[in-house]
Amino acid sequence: MEILNVDINTLNDYVANSSKPHFMQSGAWGEVNAARGTIPHYLIVKDNTEIIGSAMLLEKKIQLLMVRVMLKVIMMHFLISC
Repeated sequence: MEILNVDINTLNDYVANSSKPHFMQSGAWGEVNAARGTIPHYLIVKDNTEIIGSAMLLEKKIQLLMVRVMLKVIMMHFLISC
């Protein structure tokens, strides 16, 4: 079994021919999310030569400064409550 990164057309073909296709599994949904600042990654799972599943991962970049501020707030809250 292997997981492969594929193009949007390969994902769309698999989803369209699956038993229960859904628009949130399609490449079009990945493109909608890309317009919101995420990076879609289209994956398929193959067993020998047969595609047995698919997945879409949506990557979102976060600002490091915001993470640091959030961690400081959490740490301050923890220290105050102890």
